Amino acid sequence: METPEGQEAAQRAIDNRYVVGLDMFGRSNSARDDGYIEWGLKTRTNGEMREDSIAQMDPKITALGLRVPDKLEGRTYL
Repeated sequence: METPEGQEAAQRAIDNRYVVGLDMFGRSNSARDDGYIEWGLKTRTNGEMREDSIAQMDPKITALGLRVPDKLEGRTYL
């Protein structure tokens, strides 16, 4: 991050992994969420966990002077 090349590398890494991280939560409207919550295996839905993650990550990315990638581009699970 101290050089332009470092900043470009960091942005490429964010661009590459951001949507992968969002997809790790699974589908927002998973039919299994309710059952998992009822059985005590989860306390929140996939969509809620994804939104919490976004709320934590985006300000940190911005604070580093990097651009937050499009949250929908390249996504597998919405």
